[in-house]
Amino acid sequence: MACLSVFRGDAKVAVACANPIYLDSSSKIQSDATLAFDVLDVDASTLKSMIGVLQIFALESKAFWGMLTSLEPRAALFGKPALRGRLIVKSILSEDKSTTAN
Repeated sequence: MACLSVFRGDAKVAVACANPIYLDSSSKIQSDATLAFDVLDVDASTLKSMIGVLQIFALESKAFWGMLTSLEPRAALFGKPALRGRLIVKSILSEDKSTTAN
């Protein structure tokens, strides 16, 4: 279980866009990887407008350029409607690149 966040505006603050998500055990946050995850439909309202948009995401204390490529219905999760997401990690941001000096 994890919280997927996205950086907005000036990229100084990340806001949650799906919480919780359930990453596949084989998903690894690294450049050129595809992360597969499940999310309850009720927790995915923000994600639905992000498909196909390159953005800076944060997951498990890592910030990265990524793109949500799909969000499709799947079998129920905990007895509730759920979606299967795929997020392409373009490149990992190092701490000095993801923050700005004041």
